[in-house]
Formats: sequence, structure tokens, C-alpha cells
Amino acid sequence: MRDLAPLLRRGGKCTGTMPDTTTSPPAERGTTARWDDLEIETVRRRPTVDLSVIVPTYRCAARIYANMCRLSAALDEMPYTHEILVVSDGNTDGTDREITRLSDDCPNLHALHYGRNQGKGYALTYGVARSRGRLITFIDGDGDIDPQQITTYVELMERENADIVVGSKRHPDSEVVYPPLRRLYSWGYQALLRMLFDLEVRDTQVGLKVFRRHVLEAVLPRIVVKRYAFDLELLVVACHLGYCRIVEAPVAIGQRFSSTIGVRAVRNILHDTLAIFYRKHILRYYDRCPQVELHRVPLLVVERRPSRFAAALRLSR
Repeated sequence: MRDLAPLLRRGGKCTGTMPDTTTSPPAERGTTARWDDLEIETVRRRPTVDLSVIVPTYRCAARIYANMCRLSAALDEMPYTHEILVVSDGNTDGTDREITRLSDDCPNLHALHYGRNQGKGYALTYGVARSRGRLITFIDGDGDIDPQQITTYVELMERENADIVVGSKRHPDSEVVYPPLRRLYSWGYQALLRMLFDLEVRDTQVGLKVFRRHVLEAVLPRIVVKRYAFDLELLVVACHLGYCRIVEAPVAIGQRFSSTIGVRAVRNILHDTLAIFYRKHILRYYDRCPQVELHRVPLLVVERRPSRFAAALRLSR
């Protein structure tokens, strides 16, 4: 197995492992390398179920139990073996207790939690590292997206031989009710992406996507963004590596539309987006990352608290 160190830019001393409550089969340990603010340990593991569903959650204690019961019921109707990995992204509102209670009631559900909020991208990466599915689905935990749609996405992936299936609010069959200001933000952001990237996707931000496992295992070690523009960087890097068979699918998003976007979030999204453009077109960062065969080596992530020296070094760059 090739060393992953050339893929990674920064690192530091590991201060301890994060709790993992999955019941994944034993895996053979491999090499250790550093990736941004994470320390990564590779393991060898073959897919043992058809579908893994990764659910990042943040401040969802009031409704996460009902949402995951609905998700579990929808998956039970599918003709695929499956697992659900619910990742509590540093919650302090009791979400971690609710998903632990869920894991007692749903045998295919695994509760994951770590102590510090790291962002949606980190949570998804953390879940993928512990997944065992041939196909991997991302779906938000807020309940805005009907989980019954996962069946359609999986069928579409198999029928079209797609690398990735993404939900799109701009699909003509989509049913979306969301505020006019959010609609304006979305339109403006997608117009910006068309100027910056050669990406044939009209909507990158919907919280329902399906990937083939080998695509994520090739792409995730190259991802830098952990929060606001994670979805965009994921698709940009996938296309850069040749995984360009991306199919847009209709999505139904309910009236509640509980997620919120403020001025600070918009500013951070724009900052991360321009940083992705800089890495791709100016630094050629993704070109310098060698193609590593990762379909047998998913990642296990260990939290690291960055040192003051490392933080100062990043600020000086």
C-alpha cells in the first residue's frame, strides 16, 4: 500500500482517539499519515452491506429520534442490505443521547459522537470512514428531505451507471418550498460556480447525495474544506479525478426548511469557494495529489487539537 503522506499538507501531535460506537468488523491496520487538522489511520475493509447512509446532525435533539425512525422505516422497504450511521457533530443539546437511544431500538443504526463541533464535512468524512456499504448516501438529519427518495436515487445510479447522484432544486420535477432570500442566495451562488468551475451540476448544496464507495475513497483524502463548501469541493475534486458521471435527480424539500443562512455563513461559503478555485487553478493542488488506490482502505479519523505553533504557521501562509 502506498504512503498517503504526499496527499497531506499539515499535521501535529495526536492527543487521543475519538469514541467510536460502530460495530464494524475487525480491520487490518495500515499506515498512518496526517491530513490538515486530522490524523488519519488507514485500514483495510471490504464492503459488507449494499448501502450505508451517513446522517450528520447538529442541534437536532428535539426531532432526531422521529426523523431517524422515519429514515429506518424507509430503508427497511428497500431490497438492499443497509446500515445507518448518525454522526453527532459535537452536540451539547442532548442529540448524542437521542441517537444512542435510537441505536438500542434500530439494530442497523450506529451512533457516533465526538466532543467538538467540526462542521458537516468533517462529520460526513467521519461517518464514511466507519461505513461498510458498496454505495454511500449522505442525507441531512433535520428531516427536511423525505428519506423515501433514497430508493429513487439508488435505482437511478444503477440504471445510469453513475458515479454520483445529487439532489437538485433546479430539476424540473423537484418540489421545493423555501424562502425567497434563500432562493436568491442559491441562484447567485450557482451563477458564481458556473464562472469559476467547469462543473455540469446546477445545484451542489442539496443535502441528499449517493456515491459509489470507490469514488469517496479516492476523493476524501484530497478534501481540505470541512464546513461550508464541502459539497462543492467534493464534486470539483471528483470531476478532476475523472468521476464525471454525475446525475441530477429531483428532490422534495418540505415547508419547514429548518436550516438557516446568515451573513457570516455566506461570507464563509464565498471564502471557501474562492479557496477551492485557488487550489485547483492557481496552486494546482489537486494535480499534485497522486492517484492512490483507496477502494480497500477507508479512513479512520482521530481528532487532534492543533498546537499554537501550527495555528500560527497556517496564519502566516
